Amino acid sequence: MAFLKSITRSVLLPIIKKTHLAEILSSLSTNQNLILNYHGVVKNHDASLSRNHLPIRQFEDQMIYFKRNFEVTTVEEIFKNKSKNNSKRKQLA
Repeated sequence: MAFLKSITRSVLLPIIKKTHLAEILSSLSTNQNLILNYHGVVKNHDASLSRNHLPIRQFEDQMIYFKRNFEVTTVEEIFKNKSKNNSKRKQLA
């Protein structure tokens, strides 16, 4: 399992990033919200101790990518907007 995660992080995710596959797939989705959950971010990555954690540099790269390409918001804001939209639909019906 650790090998698969390593390959995903070092090969698959960079390919997705470079080919803009994430944007293509998101344009096909009716759900416009994506919630990310990280197990942890560590200064010194040691797969034997924390194989579910990302090195700081990789996390920073991902955050920069998301900030440049997507609207970043909090989970609370997503649910607040969803509640507003549901209330509007009920009033129109």
